Amino acid sequence: GGPVDAGAGDADAAGAGACTGVQDTAAFADRPLGQVLADAVDCARKHNGNEPETRTCIRQRVDLSEECITCVDAEAHCALIHCALECFNEKSKECASCRAAACGAALAQCSGLG
Repeated sequence: GGPVDAGAGDADAAGAGACTGVQDTAAFADRPLGQVLADAVDCARKHNGNEPETRTCIRQRVDLSEECITCVDAEAHCALIHCALECFNEKSKECASCRAAACGAALAQCSGLG
């Protein structure tokens, strides 16, 4: 797959509350959302935002529903676009705060978290 335009369309497709099901709740109990998002940014960077490779990488790291992966994947693309410098280290505070500002509202609506 080629690069995907990570516009709001992807996140909207998943619908609101996509990460609130039993499978996702269990996954986030094991691996906090911040860690999942850092993993997703790492996956997106490793695969240059290409799909389906980025989604597959996220899926291999955390057992989320496909709908929730859509939200997390869209957030990772958003982070790559808006926070590339801050997220050179995806676990940094700078990355987290940039992502929250640039991508947080869309993620919260899509995922139903936060």
